[in-house]
Amino acid sequence: VTLLYIWYTMMINFIIVLCLFQCTSCFHLSNKGVRYHQVQVSEIPTVKSVIVEVENIGCHISKIICGILIALTLHPSESRAQVYTPSIQLTATKDNQGKNIGNNDDSAIFLKGLISGSVTRASKELILHPIDTIKSRIQTIAFNETMSPGLLYKDVFNGLLPALVGGIPAGAIFFGVKDFFKSFLKGFNANNNLNWALNKDEITIISVILANIPYWILRTPSEVLKTKEQIDMTSPSTSSSPTIQRIKSVYAAGGLTNVLQYLYGSYSSNFIYALPADIIKFIAYEKLVLRLFQKESGGKLEGLEAAVAGALAGMVAQISTTPLDVARTRIMAAQKDDMTPSSTSIKAQSPDQKELFRQANPFTEVVNIYEKEGVSGMFVGLGPRIVRAFASGAVQFASYEITQ
Repeated sequence: VTLLYIWYTMMINFIIVLCLFQCTSCFHLSNKGVRYHQVQVSEIPTVKSVIVEVENIGCHISKIICGILIALTLHPSESRAQVYTPSIQLTATKDNQGKNIGNNDDSAIFLKGLISGSVTRASKELILHPIDTIKSRIQTIAFNETMSPGLLYKDVFNGLLPALVGGIPAGAIFFGVKDFFKSFLKGFNANNNLNWALNKDEITIISVILANIPYWILRTPSEVLKTKEQIDMTSPSTSSSPTIQRIKSVYAAGGLTNVLQYLYGSYSSNFIYALPADIIKFIAYEKLVLRLFQKESGGKLEGLEAAVAGALAGMVAQISTTPLDVARTRIMAAQKDDMTPSSTSIKAQSPDQKELFRQANPFTEVVNIYEKEGVSGMFVGLGPRIVRAFASGAVQFASYEITQ
């Protein structure tokens, strides 16, 4: 264990050094901000612009990787801060206008994020669950033999209980972690002695990546159970909950291991879908807030202002990631309660070629949907998805800003 820890520490520090070297070779700070070094290439404008753009993308990626490693390894205390900044404490600081850049009360930031996140998630689920149910049914109706168009609008609150039970704590964790790391990295930016800094978009990307990891650990089981209840119209009406029946059935088929595979088999597909969606949404929100209301991110917004910017940002994010949402919904829907092998793809396969649900790949599923149904299949359910995205963005950011 000691040897593994030493190896892990050496590798982390080696990667940090490489990233810092890449960043410092690509960027230097001036009074006006970050400038790119001139690239000595051919005078052909097209070639020069392509090479400069590739270099810029590489620098951004290196900075994001380095920022993630710093966020995971640097503790916001004086002793750890001195490893990077010997003469500067990593605590709350103010810029020239007296505005707080970082916050020395990390627990308060995390707690506010927990409260805002739980209120946001509860509001979204209670208000928008019927639209989400219709969207899920439209996306799966093409291959779900038990579903018929006549059942599309029936019992639209099916699956609300698992959505609330798993979604509220997951939403709390997401915003708590995101807000904590966002404040932490802003403080690091203000206090480090390095000749580079993370820009606002890079800080947002890093915070969203780190927040999505625990978020989907908590939410994936409830998302699976919610989706199954939304699209399963054949469960008999009994006194016991369909969710409890489903878990009992999975447990009887293979014990606890089977239950874990059933509940977490779609973690990767959910994470892969949510990551670009959330990155686009939060960056678009910050840009819209600045453009529409001339307010910096972090400034106090009125509920209506946040709703407008959030609605537009949510639509952009959700429309652009619809194919991944269709794929992950069908992956979850294709899972059998008895864990028997079943194809998660619409593409016809022989029984011995069918993969278990936990082995499904969302990118492969998108390709299979395209081959079978074309572009229209990749964007099935886009109508209710746009409606939900507009309302979801408005509710999410309005409730978040109000509770801050």
